[in-house]
Amino acid sequence: MGDDQQSTGRAWLYLVSKTLRHLGLLVVVLALVRLGIVMFQASLQNETVATIEDIWVQGSACLAQDLALFTMLHGARLKGKSEAEIAAEYARQCADASTSGSNVTLTLSWNDQDMRERKTMLLVSTAVADRLIRHGRRQRDAVRVRYSPANPDATLVLMEEVENSHREALYMLAGAALAVLLGLAGGAWHRRLLRAA
Repeated sequence: MGDDQQSTGRAWLYLVSKTLRHLGLLVVVLALVRLGIVMFQASLQNETVATIEDIWVQGSACLAQDLALFTMLHGARLKGKSEAEIAAEYARQCADASTSGSNVTLTLSWNDQDMRERKTMLLVSTAVADRLIRHGRRQRDAVRVRYSPANPDATLVLMEEVENSHREALYMLAGAALAVLLGLAGGAWHRRLLRAA
């Protein structure tokens, strides 16, 4: 009975160590790909400041800057309600508004190197959206962007996205390295147990 439990334990140790090694290597590859994309984006030649003309949030975030704007945007739904009820509805929707889990699209207005005005719609990550919109209110009117002069609209990227992606890729690499090391240690321990048996 004891030998069966030991062999089952060794089999599980082998399986877990092998899985950790393979998952770690897969995450290393994905992190390196992501890091390569980040390096490409960071190397785009031109940088400028883009004005945020509009923010579209798919979901329930409140983007009204004040009560009057909220009343105007939701006029049909609020028709027939008293001012106190409208104020309460505004406070309820906008007090805890969040972009978490929502798709956030920015409409950016910017000038390229030839001073031509351009407008671009850009989907942003949740991390960046949470910095741009807090408690249902826009926090900034402009963002830094980079682009390639050859195809400015297609290569436009927010510098905050580049910085976030770089940080996340480094976290992925650290986690993957830890998984690989644990897998190698588990494999070595498994071989040691097999020799001892």
